[in-house]
Amino acid sequence: ARDVQKRHQQWYLGKSFDGFAPCGPWIVPKRALVDSEGGCDPQKLLIGTTVNGERRQGSDTGQMIFDIRTLIETVSRCMTLRPG
Repeated sequence: ARDVQKRHQQWYLGKSFDGFAPCGPWIVPKRALVDSEGGCDPQKLLIGTTVNGERRQGSDTGQMIFDIRTLIETVSRCMTLRPG
């Protein structure tokens, strides 16, 4: 994993091999997503972090460094992604 981390500017690839990064508990189909405008645009999805019921972070996917398509393409090189 370290060799992948060193070749890539972001360390998420070195932490994303199958079995390295459990995801969840919620991975949902596209039809279940709602963006900040009530639609389903992956570049406007609300995202956040809650710790022990307290909201710690909040933003939307349009503020991320990489767009959703690029993230999926990059991460799928070393992690199996399945629908649902």
